Amino acid sequence: MTMPSVADAVWRVMSDELVQRQLVQRTGYWLRRPEHRITLSDGELELAHKLRAALAAGRFDPPWVRDLAARVRRPDDEVRQVLRKCVLQNEVYEIVRDLSYHSDCVRELAQVLKGLAYRHGAVEALGRHRHHLPGAACGTASRTLESASCRVGNICASPTAAVRP
Repeated sequence: MTMPSVADAVWRVMSDELVQRQLVQRTGYWLRRPEHRITLSDGELELAHKLRAALAAGRFDPPWVRDLAARVRRPDDEVRQVLRKCVLQNEVYEIVRDLSYHSDCVRELAQVLKGLAYRHGAVEALGRHRHHLPGAACGTASRTLESASCRVGNICASPTAAVRP
């Protein structure tokens, strides 16, 4: 946590100014020094491409790390490490340990939430709204959103909130 005692509005102004002055760069929801970059080796790039493709294909019921590792025939820890780098690059979201969603699926789920919030005024829990989620595996997606919506910055629960890309 960075400066937890500072009010959210003050923190946003401060971080925006640092970005404007090019002292830090914003990558999605991350702030970093300009010289700090997440890099992947050629082997990690190849693995990341396979993992992102598998997560995208899984849509709202993506494979767990152990299943991804078995699919690409790599150790679980190596898959976790590459997925962590993908998270830092905003390509995937780790919702709970060992379960990641492709960023496109998270954006789509955020749009579903935004629509539900617009129609119903707010989204308190998705249990009664599961039929609104796309795809057959909506149970996993809705449980994920119920338990982790506060962890993903671009999921909104207000009809007036903007969903960030």
